[in-house]
Amino acid sequence: MRRHRTASRKTVETRRRKTTKATPSGASIAARRSHSSVADLEEQLKRQARELEEAREARAAIAEVLRVISSSPGELEPVFQAMLANAVRICEAKAGNIYRWKDGTLRLVTTHNTPPGFAEFLRRTPLHATANNPVGRMQKTKSLVHTADLAAQQPYIERSDPAIVAAVDLGSVRTQVSVPLLKENEFIGAITLWRDEVRPFDDKQIALVQSFAAQAVSPSRTRGCSMNCASAPPI
Repeated sequence: MRRHRTASRKTVETRRRKTTKATPSGASIAARRSHSSVADLEEQLKRQARELEEAREARAAIAEVLRVISSSPGELEPVFQAMLANAVRICEAKAGNIYRWKDGTLRLVTTHNTPPGFAEFLRRTPLHATANNPVGRMQKTKSLVHTADLAAQQPYIERSDPAIVAAVDLGSVRTQVSVPLLKENEFIGAITLWRDEVRPFDDKQIALVQSFAAQAVSPSRTRGCSMNCASAPPI
């Protein structure tokens, strides 16, 4: 009987030790929570630092554009070049174009990093607005058009729109954002940026392009010159 009781006590003691080892102590739980809190705080600080840096870059880019505007009154080519260069860089795009709306079509005004073959196509071929292409949707709605993958669009798959086929095949355009240039709510042109991979632009990047678009048509910034002025680059 004594042996049985001794064995039972040993069994109970063994179970207690196992349970004690398996169950985290209050101090252990607190330490884990503290470590998690520190990691979360570090991640939050890193995110805030990134956002501050992005905001600083955006302000610097706009300041650069305004500097070019003030130093080149009435001259749009250097202004457009500064806009595109900054927008492409900050928005992590591959290239960008600025177009002017004329005679019912979009005509190329300025390019930045656009492949030569695609740029030549655009100089020879104005972009027509149709219901199935970004130009038509942008012109109709007077709002930006964000295309996740141009190569997945029906006009490219069916090879029915030469401009879209050229964009993908000659320009390596995949993800594209097109922002309308509006003057007194009238559609007068567009800024387009694109990537040669399927990677949508985020809200901050789109907002930056919209800010540049507003600068492009602001009479106060261009001292009376607009997309329609005589000093605009020839088409």
